[in-house]
Formats: sequence, C-alpha cells, structure tokens
Amino acid sequence: MKPARKKRRKHTGLKATLLSLLALLVFTTIMLWCFPEVVYRFWYPFPVHEAAYNTSLTPIELHSVTPSAASSGTDTASIERAQETLDAAVKTFVDAGFEDIFEAEGVYIVDEDGNVIFSKNETEMLYPASTTKLMTALVVVENVPDLDEMVEIGELTGCYEDGSVLMYLDEGDSMTYRDLLYAMLMHSYNDAATALAMAAGGDLDTFASMMNAKAEALGLVNSHFANPHGLFNEEHYTCAKDLNTILQAAYAQPLIAEILTCKECTVLLHGASGNDYDVDLENTSSFLNGTYSIPGFEYMGGKTGYIMKARSCVATVFEHEGKLYYSTVLKALDASYMTTLLFDYQYDPYAAADLLRTEPVMKAWQLDNEGIETSESDAGEP
Repeated sequence: MKPARKKRRKHTGLKATLLSLLALLVFTTIMLWCFPEVVYRFWYPFPVHEAAYNTSLTPIELHSVTPSAASSGTDTASIERAQETLDAAVKTFVDAGFEDIFEAEGVYIVDEDGNVIFSKNETEMLYPASTTKLMTALVVVENVPDLDEMVEIGELTGCYEDGSVLMYLDEGDSMTYRDLLYAMLMHSYNDAATALAMAAGGDLDTFASMMNAKAEALGLVNSHFANPHGLFNEEHYTCAKDLNTILQAAYAQPLIAEILTCKECTVLLHGASGNDYDVDLENTSSFLNGTYSIPGFEYMGGKTGYIMKARSCVATVFEHEGKLYYSTVLKALDASYMTTLLFDYQYDPYAAADLLRTEPVMKAWQLDNEGIETSESDAGEP
C-alpha cells in the first residue's frame, strides 16, 4: 500500500499580498504619471499639505518641506512638478497675505551697491521718532574729538513729557560721550540724547542747526531736524530714503556700528552726590532679542522708534551672502514685523507664509493704548 500523499499547503495568503502590492505599485505609478499634484498633496504629513492648500490652519514650518524628503523612489520629474504646484500655492497665499497685512507708510530698502530692493512712498515726509538718534549720533561722533571726555549734565530741557524714555539724569551728574551714546542708541534714552546735544552743540538750537547742516551735506532734500531725540515736533521730519542715507552714514562709523548691534551692556554714571552708579542697558531691537529673524540674513544693527504720531519706525542693517542691506520703514503698525515680511517676501516665500500666520507684536499694544502719546520702550517696541 502506497503511503498517503501529503496535501500541499496552498500559499494563497502570500499570493494575495504580492498581487495587492503589485496592483498598488501599478496604481501609484499611473497616479504619479497622470496626477502628480494629487499624490504630492497627500505625500507629506497632514499639516504640511493642508497648510499649502488650506490657509486657515495654524502656523507651520512650510519652508522645511523639501521634495527629496518625500521618497527616494519617486521619479524626479513628478516630484519637481509637484513642488512647482506647492510653490504656486504658497506664492498665491503670500501675495494675498502681503497685500492684506503689509502696513507701512514709507519704505526704502537698498543694498550696498545701490540696488533698490523695495520702495514705497520713499520721499514722503514723515516723523522719524527715535530713529532721529542715528543723526544725533553721527553729528556727535563727527564733531567730538575725544569721546571718552566727561560730560557734566546741565539743566536739560525738551525731553520731559509723558511717555518719554528717561535715565533721569540729574544736574551735576556726569558721563562720557561714549557712554551717553550707548545709552541713547541702545535704550533710546531721551535725556541722554539731550545731554549729548547740549554738550556737543552748546545748546539745543545750535545742535539742531548742526543736524540740518549734516543733512544738507548728505544731500537730503526731505528732512528737517528740530531736536536730538525725535519727540514730536511739526518741524521735525524725514523720509524713508533720507533716513536710509543717514543709516548708511552712521553705520560707516565703527563706534556707532558697534553700539547698534550691542544687545546689552553696563555704563558708568558719576552722580552729582559723588557716588558712582552702574546703569544696565538693553537694546530695544526685536532682531537682537529674538522676536523676529530673517532666514539667510544676519542682523548687523539698527535703531527703533515709536511715538503715536510717527507710529512704529525702524532703520536696520542686514548682511546676506557677504553683502550689506539697508532698510528703513516709517509709520508702520509694527516696523520690525514689516521689515521681516518685506525681506521674506522678496527672498523666502515659505518664511513669509509662516510669518503671515502670526500677529505683529505691537498690534495688540497699539490697540490697547490708542490715543496715548508714548515712546518705544513704553510701547514695547522690541
């Protein structure tokens, strides 16, 4: 008797799996060839593709998405076509968002070679607020031979009003010109600006004349200065293009450039009473405190400003691929936010898309304090 033949086990499960994988592969290939945009839309994690196609979601890192992250097995042409579709969607969103959100009355951005990157109402006369102090610093540095000379504080006038940022210098106190420059440019102290002007010019009117003479020497045609600090005066104005020229001239002075990029430091005040005091200074720049940053651009220094009639103002210097860029933004909702948006809009749409999902830092403050005259430190100008 022949032994019973063993029944062979049919591997139906394995066959079915292989057939299913083959069918899926064929289907995916067809879809990639015919409808790459659809496949690409669902290729990345949900928040990424939704952020590109549905602009109502929360902020994400759109610029972190790269086609190479999708799959090493997908053909390059399909990935490139899909990336083009995503880029187009982001550009549409950014263009619409820029038109809706960008708010600044005067803007001028230029590189070190004189190429204009962006401009808007660049010759319109506007109030400069504390960006005035760039001109004050420039005039002081050019007219004072020894910046380590002591300045004895006299009776200061014109800087005491509601909202004015003050060190509360007393008559008889003394500081060096250098330390007063740090106090004025970093923390925007208005009494420091007044003390510098009175020491360098003899009185405020003479110093204002020195500022206007420098403006004429620089070829400025839409500027007139009435004080060293930028508190409101109808006869005190500039324009974005003129302020940009002042920024470039000031930044060319090594000491001013050093101060503009200094995040924090301590200066010495010799009190009228005979006691010495350390004064801690912190820069008002939002690019130094990390509130804003521009991908690919290094912040090289700047000066903020804010009063109600001037709104938010800022003059900034950035470096990108070995080249300096000078930017001035006047009468903005949040000048530092708008500066970031302008550079992102020009050079990195994905970063602009991220930024457009956020609120300008100063927006809430201005809504809460509408009608209150104040300066940048009280306004929280970053």
